[in-house]
Amino acid sequence: MDNFEVSVVVCTRNRAAQLQTMLAHYTNVQTDVPWELVIVDNGSTDNTSAVLAEFMPQARFPMRVVQETKPGLSRARNTGWRAAKADIVAFSDDDCYPERDFVTQTYGAFQRKDVNYVGGRVLLYDADDYPITIQTNPVAFSIAPYTTVTAGQIHGANMSCRRHVLEACEGFDELMGAGTKIPSGEDLDFLNRASALGHAGAYCPDIVVYHNHGRRLATDIDHLRRSYAIGRGACYAKGLLDKHRRRQTLKDWYAATRLRASYKMSDIPFREMAQELSGAFQYWFARAAA
Repeated sequence: MDNFEVSVVVCTRNRAAQLQTMLAHYTNVQTDVPWELVIVDNGSTDNTSAVLAEFMPQARFPMRVVQETKPGLSRARNTGWRAAKADIVAFSDDDCYPERDFVTQTYGAFQRKDVNYVGGRVLLYDADDYPITIQTNPVAFSIAPYTTVTAGQIHGANMSCRRHVLEACEGFDELMGAGTKIPSGEDLDFLNRASALGHAGAYCPDIVVYHNHGRRLATDIDHLRRSYAIGRGACYAKGLLDKHRRRQTLKDWYAATRLRASYKMSDIPFREMAQELSGAFQYWFARAAA
């Protein structure tokens, strides 16, 4: 194996234009840490392969392309981390641009031997985008093992973990994530399974990516919120199926439901509760079919 300290895994499907811009930003990464970029082509039918073929000869860092022809972000990420050669695996998205010290800061976060997974800041690339799917907290915090990782604490667009944690959790649940009927929640599910196995985590705001939403507007938000609620419901459903996590999952879901029910002057909390319940049933049906 090559002596890489960090492998950055990015999955892409039919987004050649976004991918081209993202790759250009990775050329700005500056670090003394040995690292590699692993691109997972998730069955693209556009000119993604041409974009990659043109970029690779001029890449200033080790880079590989692996293929996962069956659609699904979780499946593609599983293919990516299994192909990665470093012990620290960082995940980002094809519309996210790393800060120059992204690799250095990611590597530095794991110098604490008790930390096995890490999240960082996800900031808007375009200030005119609607402020959603971001994590702007400037304050670092730790996540103790055997505790609940809540939605929004760590985003899959800026998430890293040690290889042995991925192996212990058997990666991401391929019934969840973009490209499936349950379009989100795979990152939250993975983190809570890791925590339940006794792994500690941390949020490190010095690890930064910029999310280019493509001028996402307020009119897009209802669809996004529905997607996230369905994903949360699927995570609750999966937790209830695990005898070791069932009690904590029930407590968490009950507490979240009570909190939403206390909101005034809006029907959004009640719609989200219904969508979470829908996500739970969708996951149970998908699990039974699988």
